[in-house]
Amino acid sequence: MPGLHPNSSLAPQDISCVAEASNATTVNNYLSLGWVIMGTSSSQYSEHGYSFKYHLAWPKNLGEVKHPAKTGLLEDDGESDENPEQDLF
Repeated sequence: MPGLHPNSSLAPQDISCVAEASNATTVNNYLSLGWVIMGTSSSQYSEHGYSFKYHLAWPKNLGEVKHPAKTGLLEDDGESDENPEQDLF
């Protein structure tokens, strides 16, 4: 599946930027630009409430980092990349 890299072959030095998203539409928008899923996580915040997050990476070999356009919808607020241009290192 394009965009999904279990045990990714991307080494940390091959990543320009990371992002986190919890909305499937937002994740698909990232993937369509060339981002890859590096992993996922879930957490339980109440007895019956869970959250699921996707951890995405922008490969350096793709050049300048591209981010999906914000639509202003609440569903897009699942992202947590306040400083999306910040390097990992």
